[in-house]
Amino acid sequence: MADPLSLAGSIVGIVGLADRVFRITFKYGRTVKGARDDIAALADEMSDLAALLRRLEALAHAFEGERNRTLPKTPDADELRAKIGQMSDLFSQTFIVIDGLDECDDRTGDVMDSLIELAGYTTKVSLAVFSRKHHDIESRLIPEGFQDISIAAHSDDVRHYVSTELEVRIQKQQLRFTDMDIRSEILETMFEGAKGMF
Repeated sequence: MADPLSLAGSIVGIVGLADRVFRITFKYGRTVKGARDDIAALADEMSDLAALLRRLEALAHAFEGERNRTLPKTPDADELRAKIGQMSDLFSQTFIVIDGLDECDDRTGDVMDSLIELAGYTTKVSLAVFSRKHHDIESRLIPEGFQDISIAAHSDDVRHYVSTELEVRIQKQQLRFTDMDIRSEILETMFEGAKGMF
């Protein structure tokens, strides 16, 4: 695979050749004396420029081929599992943290299947999968050996956080109330809506 230094060297060479071609052409336009030598030199420079352009094109194709090979448009779960397995062999234990499983929408089932396969692929990989509570996710992962651990915050913590954030915004005059009952209503609505998450 071509490296960036080769590509940069090719570009510098092209710029240098282009500069030389323009200087020779300008010199040729000013004088016709010695035109044969100038034309021969110009032909040599054009030939070198064409060779460099062909090399640059080959490098561009090599980079394009590498990009297409390493970044497929559709990721392959089997290849990903194999790569994770190869990387995990370098360590005594590998921890993978996945957040937002519930945000995969209609692909959640496929993602769960891949996670179950990954968990069984090697003993060196430990998974931590975070999600909002969803019956479908729990009913699929728990029978496969995944454990459900509730991470909901204590009610007092959430109430304190929401109350403090409201106070900060009031002090910065980012939030103003003419009726303090609205403040209490906002506090209760946010507290209830958080459901232990903040």
